[in-house]
Amino acid sequence: MRLLLLADTHVPKRARDLPARVWDQVERADAVIHAGDWVDVALFDELATRARRLIACWGNNDG
Repeated sequence: MRLLLLADTHVPKRARDLPARVWDQVERADAVIHAGDWVDVALFDELATRARRLIACWGNNDG
């Protein structure tokens, strides 16, 4: 099983998007775990669309 752990991505406040290399890994992983601070729900939605399985929690900069 391939897991990808992400956290504190802060898109779009600190970056416009995730790097292409990260998106490639999102699509290859069996499960993506985001440990919070995605900041904009649009990134969460994109992760949910592109990942086979997304497990995520809220961070102090979310919501």
